[in-house]
Amino acid sequence: HNLHVMKTHATTAALAIVPWFILGIEAFSVPRPNIRSPTQLASTTTPASADALQSTNNDVESSKRTLGSQELLMLPRQYRPKLDKGEDAFPSMSHVSVTLLSATPSIEALSQAIEMAMDTHPLLRCHVEGDGEPDERIDLFQMVRKGEPNPCTFVAPNEKTFTSKDVLRVVDVDGTDTDALAKSWQDNFSTDIDDGSWYKNASKGPLWRLTLHRLNNDDGQCALVFASNHAISDQGSVNMLVDQMIADVASIEESGKISNKATSQEIPMAMEDSVLGIENRWSDVQTEGISPSTLKYVADKAAEGFRNPVILPDSEKAGDSTLSAITTIMGQSAGGEIEAERKTVLQFRTLSKETTAAL
Repeated sequence: HNLHVMKTHATTAALAIVPWFILGIEAFSVPRPNIRSPTQLASTTTPASADALQSTNNDVESSKRTLGSQELLMLPRQYRPKLDKGEDAFPSMSHVSVTLLSATPSIEALSQAIEMAMDTHPLLRCHVEGDGEPDERIDLFQMVRKGEPNPCTFVAPNEKTFTSKDVLRVVDVDGTDTDALAKSWQDNFSTDIDDGSWYKNASKGPLWRLTLHRLNNDDGQCALVFASNHAISDQGSVNMLVDQMIADVASIEESGKISNKATSQEIPMAMEDSVLGIENRWSDVQTEGISPSTLKYVADKAAEGFRNPVILPDSEKAGDSTLSAITTIMGQSAGGEIEAERKTVLQFRTLSKETTAAL
């Protein structure tokens, strides 16, 4: 089939975080087949995020890496004194993205593509070990930590621990028109952006899933809803991941096999490593170790917090509708310390290429 693709996404944050501190995490990399070194990039990307896509050779045999601070915020590491008091755990951050296709792939082809992706990208088959508890808490409020003997660690077994059956769900939409399809995937999207209960057991995994929404007619449109714990994903990486899977599906349906197999990757490095240097932390950074490109990257990320949010117009003719949009979102953020209280305000819009280019 000729698959025409449109993507949209959203994330929900579990904690109140200063905007400029939310740095992107490149969790996946789509490889070129000729890459051999485990420390080399396996995809092309923009200069600002290229470092974040590199993978480290920390422990190749066991494919492990300690979570970085941004990943811990998204996982998140649970605050033990809070749990000891019987209070609710901090909810994780959810990442949801939908891809609309003009044709529906077969379950067999999609399953093969998913398993190829899991073989390629360790974070798609990982779980988290370690509780992240310190040796001691050294302040009155038990927030300042000293030592971390059992840090939260991504562990991705080299042998296959999950299959497509562990992550693929299929929803047969009751209807044959695109309105029924849209309602189905939008309901799924709205639920997954607030509900992280299905991946709460991070020590077991997997930390993601893919839901296919399909119409009754075989050649109709479909929607692929990707949902994950945000610790393993970011939107740019998911875009590349879905592109890889769709290309593999097309190849399988055309020739019965994947014609351009991806090269298996190692776990990508943490944000601190990509900005500060391998295994460095803020206290380790010296002036001579900072390059102009690193300063530019950090400055660009900091500047994002001072930019106005993008408000989508209500329609092609309605203009900005800023007041209406602000009225909708004020006081209704997706954060909060209790998952049951989450209610993300979502608006789904279809915009022209000209409008999105203007944004």
